[in-house]
Amino acid sequence: MYDCSEHLDTCPICYDICPHTSALLYETLRFVADAPHRREALGCYRKIVLAQATNPTIREATKSGGVINALLNFAINQKIIDSAIVSKVSSSLAVKVKPLIGLVPDDALSAVDSKIMPCAVAEAFGRAVFEHGKVHIAFVGVPCHVLALRKLEAWQHKLIDSLEVTIGLFCLWTFSLGRLLEYLFQEHGVAANEIINVDLEGNKYVVTTENRTLRIPMSEIKQHIMNRCKTCTDFTSELADLSVGGATPLKDWSINNRQNQKR
Repeated sequence: MYDCSEHLDTCPICYDICPHTSALLYETLRFVADAPHRREALGCYRKIVLAQATNPTIREATKSGGVINALLNFAINQKIIDSAIVSKVSSSLAVKVKPLIGLVPDDALSAVDSKIMPCAVAEAFGRAVFEHGKVHIAFVGVPCHVLALRKLEAWQHKLIDSLEVTIGLFCLWTFSLGRLLEYLFQEHGVAANEIINVDLEGNKYVVTTENRTLRIPMSEIKQHIMNRCKTCTDFTSELADLSVGGATPLKDWSINNRQNQKR
């Protein structure tokens, strides 16, 4: 991949496409501006549906009805896309996620997990293009990831020609991994390598180890939410082609918002 670090003082692209700057915000709205409906908390949308995967294997192996996994499996099988940028739990630490360039249906089935932790999926998009030569990419990320790609699209960068579809995840916030792990160890005696799984149940953060399950009130750990998440105004990935989130309190279902008809 090209090293542009020598040109940071003269090249504006890093500032322009950063999801935490005001640059190109108006330009990104054109991707959903023709959607016929709008609600303040949801943004622009064409249609809202309740959905789940028809394949019971996918539903059982994934969360919220397996909608994203089913869509990616179908798109790869039908050769609509040649890869999918998703997040996957790290094999070394169950509370950590890492980006994955999914090339076959099995990759899409085993991935798409956030663990409410940051993940550099946007960086993986560049690797899919430059290292793997992919030209029809599905991108799955949280709102700030989607915004960064939309800014890149508004910037008219040639890299974006390989983007086929964006799928946004509903997101309230993510935790700072280091601060959260330090808190769990100091306050609850749970070491990072003991954690088997983490999840949200209502207003509780659930941490599972081999020996016990902790249900920690969100009020106790909200101080470990990343600072930039506290000022984010996009809960539903408004700029994605399709947004997906859990349909609480319904189990094994997802709410899906379709914003864009061009893809």
